[in-house]
Parts: sequence; C-alpha cells; structure tokens
Amino acid sequence: MKFPTLTTSKFALSLCCLMLAANSQAAEIDFLTGQVSGSTGGGAPKAGTNILFYLDGSGSIDSSWDSWLKKDPAIATTDPEVQAYLAKRDDFLSTLRHKDIIPSALFFEWNDTRCAVGTGFGSYGEDDRFGECAERYRSWSIQKSTILRDALRDTFPDLLGMNVGILRSGLNNGGMDEATGNPRTSFDATIADQNHGAFVIQAFRPLDSVVDAQTLATDLVTNYSVDGERQNHIRDRPPHKSPLAEALLESYWYLTSQKSLWDKSQATSWPDRHLGYMDNNAFEGAVVNADYAGPNLSNGCSVSHVVMITDGEPTWDWAGNDYIQNLTGAPAPTQAATYSEVDRTPAQTLLDELAGYLANNDLDPASPGKQTIVTHFLSTWSDPELLKILDAAVLESGGQHLALQNIKDMPQALRDLTQSLNSGPLNFNIFQTALVQSENLEFKKQDIAFVIESKFSNGLWASTLKRFNTDKMGVLSGQNAERLVDAQTNVVNKDTLDVWSTAGEAGLGGAANKISALGLNRYTLLQNQGQGRFANQTNALSSANENTIKTLINTDALSDVQVQTTYNWLLGADINDLDGDGNVAELRQAFGDQINQKPETVFSGADDMTVYFGDNAGFLNAIDGKTGDHLYSFMPPEFLADATELAGTATSGSKLYGIDGALKNFELIDPTTKAKVQYLAFSFGKGGSGVYILDVTDRDQPSVVFRTSAKNTGYDNLGEAWATPELTYMNTPNGIKPVAIFGAGYSEDGAKGDSVYVVDLSNGSKLWEISDTFNTVLAQHKYPIVNKMTLLDSNEDGVTDTFFYNDISGNIFRCDATPAGLTTPVQCGQLASAQANNGNLKFFSPLDVALIKPDGNTLQLAFTQSSGDRLNPNSSTENDRLMVALFDNPFTVPTGLYNGTVEPLNGQELPKLQTASSSTTGVNFKNGWSFSFPNAGEKSFGKTLIFNNQIYLTTYQAGVSPTTSTNTIAGPSTTTTTSTSTSTPSSTTTTTGDSAADPVAAPTTAGRRSDSVAAPTRGNGRRAPIITRPTEPSPPSTITDTTISGGSTTTSTSTSSSSGSTTTTVPSTVADCGTTETQGIARIYGFNLLNPTSGVQGKNLGEDLWEGPIRNLPDTPSVVRGGTEEKPVAFINLGIDNTNIQVEYEPLQRQYWYEKSYK
Repeated sequence: MKFPTLTTSKFALSLCCLMLAANSQAAEIDFLTGQVSGSTGGGAPKAGTNILFYLDGSGSIDSSWDSWLKKDPAIATTDPEVQAYLAKRDDFLSTLRHKDIIPSALFFEWNDTRCAVGTGFGSYGEDDRFGECAERYRSWSIQKSTILRDALRDTFPDLLGMNVGILRSGLNNGGMDEATGNPRTSFDATIADQNHGAFVIQAFRPLDSVVDAQTLATDLVTNYSVDGERQNHIRDRPPHKSPLAEALLESYWYLTSQKSLWDKSQATSWPDRHLGYMDNNAFEGAVVNADYAGPNLSNGCSVSHVVMITDGEPTWDWAGNDYIQNLTGAPAPTQAATYSEVDRTPAQTLLDELAGYLANNDLDPASPGKQTIVTHFLSTWSDPELLKILDAAVLESGGQHLALQNIKDMPQALRDLTQSLNSGPLNFNIFQTALVQSENLEFKKQDIAFVIESKFSNGLWASTLKRFNTDKMGVLSGQNAERLVDAQTNVVNKDTLDVWSTAGEAGLGGAANKISALGLNRYTLLQNQGQGRFANQTNALSSANENTIKTLINTDALSDVQVQTTYNWLLGADINDLDGDGNVAELRQAFGDQINQKPETVFSGADDMTVYFGDNAGFLNAIDGKTGDHLYSFMPPEFLADATELAGTATSGSKLYGIDGALKNFELIDPTTKAKVQYLAFSFGKGGSGVYILDVTDRDQPSVVFRTSAKNTGYDNLGEAWATPELTYMNTPNGIKPVAIFGAGYSEDGAKGDSVYVVDLSNGSKLWEISDTFNTVLAQHKYPIVNKMTLLDSNEDGVTDTFFYNDISGNIFRCDATPAGLTTPVQCGQLASAQANNGNLKFFSPLDVALIKPDGNTLQLAFTQSSGDRLNPNSSTENDRLMVALFDNPFTVPTGLYNGTVEPLNGQELPKLQTASSSTTGVNFKNGWSFSFPNAGEKSFGKTLIFNNQIYLTTYQAGVSPTTSTNTIAGPSTTTTTSTSTSTPSSTTTTTGDSAADPVAAPTTAGRRSDSVAAPTRGNGRRAPIITRPTEPSPPSTITDTTISGGSTTTSTSTSSSSGSTTTTVPSTVADCGTTETQGIARIYGFNLLNPTSGVQGKNLGEDLWEGPIRNLPDTPSVVRGGTEEKPVAFINLGIDNTNIQVEYEPLQRQYWYEKSYK
C-alpha cells in the first residue's frame, strides 16, 4: 500500500467561503458556562482572556542581530563568516516550535550605509545616520525586529481560545520642547510636530483555530515592519524612541474603549507607512481617531494582559504624565538635574504607577465582577540599573518581567510567559452514552456501555469512543472494575481505563488510539452520485484520488496551500496539532466532537457488532464494538466544499457542525418475503439540511440508498435536519413499500421546516408532503417540525397504520395511512395544541406515546411532551412545563379530524398539576394535565420515558449547583482546584456537559471562554510579581513554586537545569473572581400516569427523584433491566450517572409503549 506524502505549510482562511455547516449563536452553549440569561433570552458567553502585545519600534530593535556580513550570504555560501552567521540563524529557527504550521519569515537585508572610514557618529562599522562617513560599504544582516516578529508569530498557535491584539510604538519624536529644552509632559494640540504613544497594527481577534493563528501570523509580516523592510535598508533619522508609559496608556485606552489623547494623522507627524500599518478596526466604525473599539471587559470577571516587548529603556516618555497623575493620583516624577532623554530610575517615570493602577482597580465598576489589566515585560537590554524600572512596574502590577540577554531567546520566553497567562478556554468533557447488550439476544440485559467522550481543551475540539462494562444497576466501570463515576462525589475518574485502552498510552484512548493510518479507511462519494457503495478505492479519501479530492475542495478559488492542507486533513493528518507536539503531518488520533447525539449500535452478519457515531468534523464513523478497531469514516460529499472550514473546527467563538443529527438503525422485514435489510439513518442537525439512509446489512459493504437536502427538487422546505427519519413499511399508491418519514427541521426565521416528507425507499422518490400548502394540506402546519415521528402498527402486521408527531410550538398531529393503491397515501389532522398561537414555549423534545388503562379496562392513548428552548438553554423568562394529553378510543380516528371540523384539545385548558400541598379535589384529569417546573429557568429537552405506567423526565436549570453531588471531572486538564495548606480536604470545581441525547440535536456552540483565573494578589491587595533575570550558566538551581490556594499559600521546590535564569514567585493570596463557575444542575422527576396526584418512588408530587451534575443537556433517561426473572427490577439512569432510582414491575408484562430498539 502506497501512503500519501503530506506537505505542510501555512494557509489563510478564505473569508469568501460559504459554509454548509451552520454557525450557531452564542446563547446555544450557555449550558457549558452556566451563565444565566435574562429577559433577552440567552446570555452570551464571556469573552476570552485578552492579551495585547506591545512591540518595540525603536531604533535599537531596528538594528542588526548580533553582527553583519560583508558578503552576500546567498552567494558566498562557503565563506566562514557567512556559514557561522547561518548557523546562528538555524540555531534560532530550531527554537521555533510551530514552524511547520507558521514558516519563518526571516530574511537578509542589505544597505550601503556602513562606514568604512569615519569618526564620531561616522565611526567604522556604524550606520551612517547623519552622513558623516567618508566612505561606505555594503553589508547584510538579519534585523532584530524580524527575530522578534518570528518569535511572536510562533506563539500564536499556543494562544487558541484567547483574544489577541497587537500595537507598536511610533516615532515618538515630540518628547522635548525645543524652546525650553524641557520634556513635554502633556499634549499641546497647537504644536503639530508631536507623535506620541503607540498605534494598533492588529485589532483584537479571537484565535479560535490554527487557521486563525496562521492568518494573524501572515498579517503581522505585513504590519510589523519597523522601516518598511526594504532590501536596501535605510533607517529613519532620527531613529524611533521607546515610549513605554505612553504605550501602556494607549493600551489602557484601547482595552477600555476610550478615545486616545493623541490623534494619528499626518498633521501630528505620523508617517504614511505607519498610518498604512494601522488597523482601522481598532476604532468604532473603523474610523481612525474615533473612540477605540476594544474587547469586552464587562462580562463577569476578566483579566486582560498587556505584554510589552522592549529593546530599550523609556525614552522621551513623558507626554502622558499629566493624564497618568490625574488617573492614579500619583505625584509628579522626579527628574535629573539636567534633563536626559532617558528615564533612568523608577522615580523618573510613572510606568510603575500606571501599571499598578490598572492591575488593582476595577476598570469597569458599572459591570459585575472586577475587570483589571496586568502588565508584563520582556526586555532585551543589559543595563541592570535601568531594568529596575520594569521590576518596579511588575511589583505594582503583579505581572512578570523576563529579562533576556539575547533576543534569540525570545521564542522560549514568550512560551513561558503566555503559558502562565493562558487560563485558556474552558475545558469541557461531554459524555454521550448508549447502554446496550453485548449479544444480539432479545431479553439479554444491558451489560456494556459505549461512550463518546468529547473534549474541548485549549481551544480545540476532539473526541473518542470508549467501551465500559455495566453492572445490574447500570453502573459504568472500566478495567479492574474501577467505576467511571465515583459513587460518593459523582466525580468522573479520568484514570479509569475503558475496555479498549492501555495503561500509560498517550492520546485520548479508546477507539481514537486505534484509528486507521493516513489515507486508509476514509471515504466519501467522489462522483457525487446519489447512492451506491462507498467503502471502495473509487471513493477513498486517499492519494489515489488526490486530484479529484482537491477539485471538490477548491470550490472558492482557495490557494494551493489551503487546498493541500485541507487535503492532508481529509486523509487524517493532525493539521491542528491536537496533541501539541508541533508535528502537523502525523496521524490525527482523534475524531471530531459530538455534543448532542449518542452512539448507535448495530448487530449484523453472523456475529458483528458495529458502533456508529457522527462527528462535527463531518464524518460518520464505524467502530468494531468488540475490539474498538476503526472500520471506516465516511464524509457525505456535501461537506467536501466546506472541508477547509471543518478542518479548522478547533473553534470556541463560532462552532461549526458536521453530522450533528441523531443516528438510528432499523431492521426492516418485508411483510411478504420476510427478507431483512439493516438500515442506518442519520441527519445533519446543525450541520445542514442533509438526510441520509445507508444499507449496513453487510457492514463491510455499506451503501447509500437515499440522500437529500434542501438543494434537491421537492425538498426546498428542508431547514436544518434535526430529526432522524423513521423507517417502516406502509401502504402507498404502488402497494406496500418501505418508506422513510421525517420532518423538515428547523430554521431560525421560521421560513422553512413546517413540512413532513414521506419517501419511497425502493426507488428514492418523494411520495408525499404534508404542509400548509402542498399535498396533504394542514392549515395548522405553521411551525418547524424538528422531532421524529412516532409510529403505530395497530394490528401488528408489520405495516405502519398511524404516525404521530409534534411541532416546535407543541401542536400534536395524527396521520393515518390509507389503503394501498389510493393516490393519497396519508390523511392528517391536529389532535392538540400546547399553547396559544405565538406562545413563547419551545418543544424541542419528541412526543412520547403510550397505551394505558386508567380504570383497568378502558384503553387510552397518552401523549407526553415537555418544553425547553435548546437555542437559549439558560434563559430564565419562560415557565416551561410537562404536558400530558389523553385520548379515548386510540384506534379510532376522531370524527372531523381530517377536515378540521373537530376542535383540537387545548392544552392551556388542561388542569395544572400542583405540588402535594395543593388541593386537587374535584379536578378532572380525564383529558390530561400539565405540570410547570418548580424552579426558575428550569426546562426540559429530552423525550420523556414512560415505564410501568410512570413518567420519567429530565430537566436542566442553569446557575445552581447540585446539592447531592459535586459538578466536576477529576484531572488537571478539566478542573480548577483550590486547596489549603492545612489538612482540610480540597474543593474542586469544573465545567462539564451531560448525558446522551437521542432524538434532537442540541444546537450548541463552543464559545470563547472568559473566566480567566485572576492573577494572585499580595497581602496588600497587589498581585505577586515574577521577575526573571539572566544569569551566567550555573549548576541546577532551586526554584520555588508557590501554589495559590484559597487565601493561603503552599510552597514546593523543584530543581531546574536551565542555565538561563532563576524564577521566584512571591507568595500571595487568591484574587476575587478566580474560580470557575458551576454550569447548572440536572434533575429527574417522576409522575404517576394513572393517578397524577400521587407521587412516585416515595416522593411527594413535584419533588425531584435525583439531581446531579451536567455532562451535557440532559436527555431521555435510560432503563437498565436488572433483578431476577421472578422479580425483575429496572433502574432509571442518566447517561454515565447512576441515579439509584429503582422500579419493580411485573414479570413478562409490558405496561408501557414499546418502541423497538433494532439491533
């Protein structure tokens, strides 16, 4: 087998590309951050941690790095001096961690201004700034500014999930009043020749993906050119100055969205090239010199960081002093007896006073929490006395000062600094769980569980599939019977090994560590044909089809580099460097994430068990359920045009979705021939309007038997396809046929989605459409149909007679199949409504339907549905509820149903079930009832579970903590732990998601995180500084590492062999706003379907049966069969959590609606 050769290089995100995969709104992922929204219906997630880099633009940075050459290095390649210089360059390049992702932009400049003979300013070898050289010669060198630029560009991939902006200094040529010889300490608008402060060359942008990092790195090459980087390098005369206090003041104005004191224009001596480098997006309305449009500092607690990289001491740095004094209350700085252009002591500058003010004062007191700015420095000058200026500033701000002896050490210094600042995006672990039986036997108990574990860490999404064992109560355990979830604390044990993992192995574990090699077992439909087998060489995502794949990728005139990188990703390359080793050409041992849906297990062949799951990279994945081996991944061709965006789905600001809809398998048995076909149906959910049905009877030869989307004729009303098609046999005009029935999905504006389609699977044609305008016309069809159908075979002949469904507004519909051969295959009508027209409740959960005998003899048809807006899960304005509708004569069509002459049951008129303390005397529950959830903002998203004449449903409430469990996942990558130095047990808080989602895709998005951990403070309220000094190489030094812990400190020591520096962390206390919020709480309620006024499980009416942590939006509870044949017991669980809810039921009797789980 020939493996593809992967080329690696940078590429930029094409902004022109139109994505099939939807971008979700910020409120949709509020359940991950736990932020409760108000009347606006959905709170946006906090902004990410802000880092604003200040880059030196002074004359010293605009000089040769180390030395210069007298010979052209491109020609004199054998010259010893050239070789030595190139060796130094290569040594620097070796320190760049991400050069495969972001190639170096170093180059040699030359100029003709070196003095061959001269005196004074024209000394030998000096740059002839003032024209005093008697003779000059040409020289070549790499500039220090380009070294700095490469170092910063290499840092960007490490900052995913953060917001990054960049400013640099200008000329700063107006620092002295020429008339008096004194420094200008304030701005004088009457004097034109004043260029002060700094200017923004890159407005704040979120780094949500490696593509974003690459784009920012490309832009920086253009915008950070100290002197235009002409090959014939001519320096400014006089050279630029270093206005550190002025630059920090400019940073403050930008971060807090104020107006700068200093206009940037030709009239104030700003050169055209600097105005050209300026990013106008830093200003409101992109109007230069308007108020700054800074990042959001007003969303809870946030810490912003200014990282000042300087090659020179503060020079002509006084024009902001009056403003700083008024802002901070600081006294005027002292001055030397004779004014010097350089501040030489902390007393001569207000840099420390300003840095301390920004770090220790709430910069937006009108908003909740405390918003501060912490200042840090990386310096490359050697005067230890002058370095005390920066030491004094970090002493006040609690920032860090890393003093370097050589700018070549900048890459590692930046990594060290930014890693300590990067509280990063919130780390989520989301679990989607399916409890199944290990053998294909009808009455075998569930004894295993398949869990999709999706991780969001450092701005990157990834997932794996794991297999666990389950006991008779449904408790999940791994190897050595170690529980996945601790019984006492509900903490997920990250060290529990699933059945497929090996102790000590790196990566995500499970099936991800068994994924196929590059270019193997990845498929699509390359010819874009409608159906057919795909697991073959013709449709392989491999080097054999490279040209065809690249043609399908390149639908928007992408660059060759973009196409190549996306192609690499499709073949399985780790282009986003998920494992953080800097190698983007190796195998990506991870699947795309899956937030909303659980895996589906299919038994086929003699003894095959296959687990299928879709992911948001756009792949359907097939895994051997016994071994964990990767069988194949299939990408629907609709996603190929969007593969460049999907390849960068390491997003936190705008989440992209692929196969986000539910999967379901069906074993259809022909009523006449008894032939069996195993189907797998899925939809795209938030990923688009695609609907697919596969024949997986032979798992090694899967084929597409039906696919459609809104682009296909007859399906223009398809929105986002949220629900899985239901497959069955039904009477049609052409006899009994296999059909697929599905709703048209969701659209935000309501313009699409209010249809139901019936498709003939034997030929793929659309049989019928139920809508307000087409085929079976229902005027009541006004709202999107996002949920699946519920089918009824009333005479058990293998042919569906009736199906039921609800719309997003809670209206319930019934459709009946007509006898075979009639031109109208279905007749429909509305059974019930949940609320008045334009009501604000959203029913994203499917109907649950059951046959019951409330009096022990008479059959009734029971419908249950619960409300909750998945698009705004944390909104607190709705009064969501459970609705139960009951109908007599379940097998008889209500008179007048089809022509609309019968009035639908009005859910608003049903009696409202209250708590046990409320009187229900004389209340008639014959037609049903409703129950409003008792807690503010509580809502339900999953289908109810009707079992043993009892209703079980889950709810979610934002902004509160479980009283019976700890909301956490153990482990350094997913927890924030506070501990004390005493024997008090540590307390742990983290952010996670919750259980499996079956019928409806939760429209969630990965938002940029904002709850950055505040820098520690000293006892006097200031933060603790870190000061790193260059030292001579020495034996290993002891480094004191202080752990900040809840008001006290613990100290440990470690040994470092670093020869460059020693670091001391000052003991400190934790600042306010330093902990991660709890997201919310999941609950399970129970109701007696036959006697609604009584409680269940010994609880009073309205009391929850269980509450616990959120591992995703809670969905339908699962039933785990246990006990003995004589005394069967069922346990009601939620995802990976065991709830200890136990239900005894009569043996060999099924008093609940049975929806067959096909295997």
